[in-house]
This record gives sequence, structure tokens and C-alpha cells, in this order.
Amino acid sequence: MINGKTVFVGLVDDDKVFQFITAKVLKSLNIIDRLFQFENGQELLEYVIKNSNTPEEIPDVIFLDIQMPFMDGWQFLKEYSNLKINLPKKICFYILSSSISLIDKQQVKLFPFVKDYLVKPIGREDYIKILESVYN
Repeated sequence: MINGKTVFVGLVDDDKVFQFITAKVLKSLNIIDRLFQFENGQELLEYVIKNSNTPEEIPDVIFLDIQMPFMDGWQFLKEYSNLKINLPKKICFYILSSSISLIDKQQVKLFPFVKDYLVKPIGREDYIKILESVYN
């Protein structure tokens, strides 16, 4: 909880080791009330659509990988662009990627609801700063 606000975070990555470690780091911050985990964009998209009428089930912040099977981060963001208008809750997205490609960093600008493009690994202090900025 930050400033009395509940903190709902989503983590989307097909790398199970990265997801496990990142979940451990996020939970160790002791500020997250709920952590939602998905292995690809398709799982996240289906979850958001299924819970589109229950905002308390939708994460406020989502850390999204780009390279994933079934539906990658770019495909998800395109689908979300059309879906977000009807959602009762605004979601802040942060791209987490191993890629340092300038093309990827430029492509993020096509999605104004993406707050930042971050290159893995992300440190504990970085997560705290990000979450505090979203909830303040």
C-alpha cells in the first residue's frame, strides 16, 4: 500500500526464471497488495476483457515484456489501444525488455499510455520509484 492506496501490479513475461525472480523482488517491497502474473499478451488480454466490468480485478500498473509467444507485447498494446476506451480503469504500462534496440524504444512512443521503456534487469529501487510515482 502506498499513501493509503492499494497497489495492484501485473507482470507479463514468458521467461519463468525472470518472472519468478521479479515476483520475489516485487513482493519483498512490502507495498504490493496483489500481483497478477501472465506468460504472454494473449493471457493478459483475455484476463482484461473478462474483468472489464470489475476494476478491482485489473492491475493499475503492468510490467510488460515485448518478446513473447502467442501474442507479443506490441500485439497486446495494439489490441489494448482499442479496448482501453471501454475500461473503467486506467492502466499504466512499463515495457521491460532485454532489447536495447532504438527501433523498439521509438515504437513505444506510438502508445502514449506506456510510461517508459526499461531495459532488464530492473533494480529493487527502480521498482519502488516507479510504483511511488504511479500512486502519488
